[in-house]
Amino acid sequence: MIQEGEKIKFLYLKSPNPIGENIIAYFQTLPTEFKLDKYIDYDRQFEKSFLEPLKNVLDTIGWHVERRGSLESFFS
Repeated sequence: MIQEGEKIKFLYLKSPNPIGENIIAYFQTLPTEFKLDKYIDYDRQFEKSFLEPLKNVLDTIGWHVERRGSLESFFS
């Protein structure tokens, strides 16, 4: 049981999955009896947990997460 004041972890899941949800929250470690390891959406997890908070900081200072270029810079 997750009690009030405890910190939880969460994972984004690929669909379809056995529990029919797109996110699961858990305390400490993901229970192995759920057998959800192969349904973890690592790309979305990285995007939501790392890139989105980083984008907020980078937008403030005028930087971009992805390198931008043009055809002219590619051939010069």
